[in-house]
Amino acid sequence: MSNTTFTVTHASDGSTHSRPNIYKNPHRINHQSQDPSHAPLSNSVSPPSNAALTLHKQLPSYSSTPLHSLPSLSAELGQHAVLLKDESSRFGQASFKILGASHAVHRALCTTLHLPCDTTTLHDLRGPYIIRDGEARQCSALTLVTASAGNWGRAVARTAAEMGIPCVVLVPRTTDPSTVHLIASEGDGVDVRVLDADYDSCVLEARRLGTREHWVLTMDTSWEGYETFPRWVVQGYETMLAEVDEQVGAVGAVGTVVVSVGVGSWAQAVVEHYLRSGTRVVVVEPEAAAGLLESLVNGNVVTVSTGMSIMNGMNCGTVSRIAWPYLRDGVDIAVAVGEDEVHRCVEEFKQLGLDVGPCGAAPLAAVRRLRSAGLLDDDGVVVLFSTEGSRKYDVPR
Repeated sequence: MSNTTFTVTHASDGSTHSRPNIYKNPHRINHQSQDPSHAPLSNSVSPPSNAALTLHKQLPSYSSTPLHSLPSLSAELGQHAVLLKDESSRFGQASFKILGASHAVHRALCTTLHLPCDTTTLHDLRGPYIIRDGEARQCSALTLVTASAGNWGRAVARTAAEMGIPCVVLVPRTTDPSTVHLIASEGDGVDVRVLDADYDSCVLEARRLGTREHWVLTMDTSWEGYETFPRWVVQGYETMLAEVDEQVGAVGAVGTVVVSVGVGSWAQAVVEHYLRSGTRVVVVEPEAAAGLLESLVNGNVVTVSTGMSIMNGMNCGTVSRIAWPYLRDGVDIAVAVGEDEVHRCVEEFKQLGLDVGPCGAAPLAAVRRLRSAGLLDDDGVVVLFSTEGSRKYDVPR
């Protein structure tokens, strides 16, 4: 497959632009030889060492998700090893998002209730009241509000249920009904509202409701003035990356990782983790929502108009404010993939006995494009991050 093109539309003015499906990032900085241009996380939001993993081990049924070796794909792609990090069994949610949601919500509740986050456990936060220093603090009086294209909303809903507090989740009109049902099924306190709007508009409505109702805004994207919570989300994803480091073991040094992009928080965590390792970071987006690729082309964040996509969790038009400098300076290649090719990858994984949804299958579609374009080194170690398990969706026609 040659490097084909697709069309993006700028949300600001409706202008359309033809872009290559594979885009080598000209802004990439060699972090092995110099410091990144952006500042590191401030001490005000940095958690104690291993805080996220310590918290996650308190959640029911925590275990490290598998890293599968895929010899048939290794042979096809000319690699020493192709490995798939499989998030289909993460806490029974079939998505990695709960790693970021649980850690960030925990930190937010501790901050709101003036509790020490480094000593307060999930168990401490359960129940209608928390007694600390002789004072009763009413945890159940809080309400979480978020906007989601799918898996993030379900993760926040599960975390809210664990805490025993209500949660409002706003989802765009393009959300599959089965996804809406899964979010609502997380608990009686979950209020899912389908808006006749796109994802970015749902984010604006969540912000409005949070301010008006004094609810705790729990978003994995950021904008000016809203940065602390999304940083906590990024830190929560470090658990998955620490697991991969341990699981790779003697296979060899990881040469390339391929990660999906929605708002960019997960990709930010990956870039930060591999910052000075020499590992190449490849990001993948739907052609229908290639906001990061278009931003890299322009050198600044550009909001793109989004369309229907089977990759629900990646159907976001604007890159997170705090993620952007990391992605601009740390991503090697951005790839946009189509609906048909991703659906075929889902079916291939199914034949291999693996539970992989469209967002999880997109990295395979991306790495195949790289191989076809001669941009994949021979005999390396490639890690594909499958961020979700299988789910119902309308097959592309």
